[in-house]
Amino acid sequence: MVDKIIDALPTIASHIAFVAVVFFAIRLICNALKRIIDARTHSETGRSVSLLTNILNLIIYAIGILIVLSHFNISIAPILTAMGVGGMAVALGLQETLQNIFSGLWLIVSKQIQTGDFVRLSDGQQGRVMDITWRYTTVQSVLGNLIVIPNKNLASSVITNYNLPQKDITIKIPIGVAYNSDLDKVEQVTLEVANKVMHDMAEYSEIPPKVLFHTFGDSAIEFDVLIHSARFEMQVELKHNFIKALTRRYREEGINIPYPIQTVIHEGK
Repeated sequence: MVDKIIDALPTIASHIAFVAVVFFAIRLICNALKRIIDARTHSETGRSVSLLTNILNLIIYAIGILIVLSHFNISIAPILTAMGVGGMAVALGLQETLQNIFSGLWLIVSKQIQTGDFVRLSDGQQGRVMDITWRYTTVQSVLGNLIVIPNKNLASSVITNYNLPQKDITIKIPIGVAYNSDLDKVEQVTLEVANKVMHDMAEYSEIPPKVLFHTFGDSAIEFDVLIHSARFEMQVELKHNFIKALTRRYREEGINIPYPIQTVIHEGK
């Protein structure tokens, strides 16, 4: 008995070495694919898409197991047949899950949404995409809350992606100045303030601001200031800082923002 075990040791060692090599190769392939996926899907948040990584890992490990079974002369045909029949039954029972998986894959492959993108859905929900998993996509709102959206719902929703085609967004701020204002001076001062406020942000857009006069209003000459935010969620802070700085500078320069005035005439009885 001992002699038989000793004689079998080289064969056992060979089988163990083969299995170890196969799974070592699988790990190398999985790590290499993960690096490729990370390079393609990584964004400024430092996150990648876990759905693609999980699916590819599952496929590669399944192939590795079939290779090991084939090495030990275990017929894989019945296994494949059983997987085919069982797969149909599973597909019927997990239709919703499969819809979410394929919807997630479609979102990733189409590149309409990537991790790190700031999106707004047709139902009003908005935030930054954190991950796309098997069943759902997680979106972090501006307030820091985590919104969990089934992939199939996301794929069928009307989505505004504020990171495409570029991250910069335009903010339009309507302003009015008194009719006796020097409009050249108004434009110069407004652009100086806008440029300073934009460049004081942690991230700023290289697109210069604009001043566009457009209306002779009832009590003011009205115009729009177009300033650019490097990121969607920074627009509130940028607008806040600009209005404060512009109001202060207008007061220093003697530029008047008039109150709306209405004259009411009472007819005598």
